[in-house]
Amino acid sequence: MARIYRAIWQEDRNDLERSAKTAFYNWVDDDRPLGYEFDSNGPIEMDVGKTRVSISAPTRVQIEDNVISEFIRHERDEIGTEYTTTFRVIDGSEKWIWVDVERDVPPIFQGASSFAECPEIVNKLLQGAKDPRWGQVRLKLNPSMITVQNHKGSCINLIKGWKREIPVIVFADIKGREPDTHNRAKRVCKSLAGTVAVQILHPGLEALFNREMDEGCGLEAGQARIYFPGERRPDEQRLLDREIVSLSIDSAAQQFARLLQPNMANRQLPEALRQVDSMLRENLGGSFQAKLDKATDVIGEMEHTIDDLRTELERSLEEEATLIGEIEQRDRNIRNLLDEIEKQQKEITQQKNMYTNLEDRTVGVLLSSPGNQANDKDIHSVRDAVKLARAEFSEKIVIPKLIDTTLDLLDDTTSSRTFGKRIYQGLLSLYRYADDSSQVKGGFKEWCMDGRFPYGWSAEDYAAAESWSVENNPKFRGQREFPISAEVDPQGKTYMGAHLKISNARPAPRLYFYDDTQGRTKKIHVGYIGKHLDTKLFNK
Repeated sequence: MARIYRAIWQEDRNDLERSAKTAFYNWVDDDRPLGYEFDSNGPIEMDVGKTRVSISAPTRVQIEDNVISEFIRHERDEIGTEYTTTFRVIDGSEKWIWVDVERDVPPIFQGASSFAECPEIVNKLLQGAKDPRWGQVRLKLNPSMITVQNHKGSCINLIKGWKREIPVIVFADIKGREPDTHNRAKRVCKSLAGTVAVQILHPGLEALFNREMDEGCGLEAGQARIYFPGERRPDEQRLLDREIVSLSIDSAAQQFARLLQPNMANRQLPEALRQVDSMLRENLGGSFQAKLDKATDVIGEMEHTIDDLRTELERSLEEEATLIGEIEQRDRNIRNLLDEIEKQQKEITQQKNMYTNLEDRTVGVLLSSPGNQANDKDIHSVRDAVKLARAEFSEKIVIPKLIDTTLDLLDDTTSSRTFGKRIYQGLLSLYRYADDSSQVKGGFKEWCMDGRFPYGWSAEDYAAAESWSVENNPKFRGQREFPISAEVDPQGKTYMGAHLKISNARPAPRLYFYDDTQGRTKKIHVGYIGKHLDTKLFNK
């Protein structure tokens, strides 16, 4: 038998043992054939359609001040697949509900999916629970709505909480389709009850949410993402695109269930339950031979688990091969785009005869968007770009003199002119955004992606915030605290996480700024222009 589902939680009902037993036999009664009567204190055998259902006589053991009740339901379908649901209730100084589902698949069906939805008993128990919780997270039968008022405490702090043991699933709602999103989220709650926390991001909050999250861990409208416990790389926080989410009401639940199945099936027992499990086995073990038989069963279960893990590994390798194929196709597309860029580059050279070397031609392509003014400016260095920006953009952009202390390092490189033109283009984009920000919802990224405004900046070269590891490292965070107008912060300085990526060529210059377009000054405040600041991966 291989475990495929595990739900464990604490709660505070005074009559937990009695309530849990009632819920279990109500679950059994839901399947009872017409006219069949059973005794809730003895074993039960009944046929439900083509499935044979067996209920073991309940077991009740008292160990010190804990009363442990165990109920077991065994099902065997027409093709021989067996499911065993073991339901334990610990009622004493601590109160626990513990549900395991195990599955035995005939050899000819070993390749079948190992996923099973949570048994209905879990939903029945949670409906009557008093303050059910998994660690510090409260379990709910319905998704939580995240709004502007509660997004920080109810969502961001929950996701980033280092003590969190439960996966969090967040749906990004689409304006006008709120009922569909709510139904999908409710379906996930029901399918994975007792194993996840589900939340819905109110339409229009994507920019605010993404600004708080680590880079690469955000959401766009219509998407959904799992945030696993612990600190993980962005690519490990699995994302479902809106196309998958919107396939059907069940599609998101099925996809998330497949991704979460190993996590929820292999959840480790809390210390209190490990002790109870050990004592329970000791009390019920009987003779040495019986204990030896149980040990043999455990070894058999572990062998099944190894087989399941091997199957999962093979599936992962197949997925990896598919991804490699997609990457190779993407590389071919990139080569085609580069060929097209080279063709356009030659046409520009013939028309304007402005570029005398490869560096100038590259800059021309980067800055060839309609209405772009950078090519028309006499910019030969980073200092030229900053000087020109101060003269032209002061109405909307504040560039303090302290910025000049970090420009020489950039101007001492062979790419000084390239950096200067890119910096001017970035400041031009910020200037236009500050002038147009009232016409688009969201922040600088949404303005760039809107498509209605010229002078936009590439979304791939903009980061709304630094990663969690940077923001929570005193050294790295301190490097990003820059002077600012007292109108913005009475202390005269503030932390700036938003930045433009000028180039990835060493010294990989960055432009940090603070967006106060919706604040008192109605301006963009530049805090830093210079080499790449320190991170865990970029630390000189």
